[in-house]
Amino acid sequence: MQKNVEKFLKDMRKKVKGLSKKEFEIYRESLKIKLIRQPQDLEQESERFWYQINCDVVRFDKREQCLNLLDTLNKKELLACFDMTFKEERVHQQKFISERRAHDISNRMGQKVPEQNIVFGGAQSKWLKD
Repeated sequence: MQKNVEKFLKDMRKKVKGLSKKEFEIYRESLKIKLIRQPQDLEQESERFWYQINCDVVRFDKREQCLNLLDTLNKKELLACFDMTFKEERVHQQKFISERRAHDISNRMGQKVPEQNIVFGGAQSKWLKD
């Protein structure tokens, strides 16, 4: 699974890098339209807020912030952000966090999950999923 994620990230970076200026503008404008679109009902609005709460990123004005950034974002800045976000050690951290969340969900469901070795930031650590 990790190899597939790494391949996807590599392919996505290559795709973004290869976009023409016009293609980049089309993607940027379509994202703006998506962000401007208001929730159709209370459930959609609630899902957006709960998603942020569950991810421990509580910025309820995230849409407005993104819209403001999109006005000036260029391809070079997007690639720099992509590289910073998906550096190898960061991907390992995200994998650790995802597996930790899976552990928490398993615990809530009463399922036992075996011990697992995790590589985190280049150092290997062991933790028990009980």
